[in-house]
Amino acid sequence: MTFSIVVPTFNEERIIAKTLGAIRHHLSNVDYELIVTDDGSTDRTCDIAERYADRVVRFTGKKGTIGANRNRGARVAHGEYFVDIVNRCPWGKTMSCSCALRGLAELRSI
Repeated sequence: MTFSIVVPTFNEERIIAKTLGAIRHHLSNVDYELIVTDDGSTDRTCDIAERYADRVVRFTGKKGTIGANRNRGARVAHGEYFVDIVNRCPWGKTMSCSCALRGLAELRSI
């Protein structure tokens, strides 16, 4: 079972490394792809994200909604399940997400 985890971003250079690093750390035993979708950041968000993500989808047009940004990630996702992570969530919520994914993976194997 694979998960596609999409993290929509816009000018998140101050927190993106911590968010993506926490996802990588807590999901080390889960089969997933990590996709960052960027809505035209003017800072180093994409450069930093490329160190952690399997794929960074950049949008250079007029800034859209977070939903449109997330949907760009869904279009390139290959996982069996889709997970949307809000980048501004506290680190503890990232850990909660990892617990939820692990639980779903365990249920699926029964």
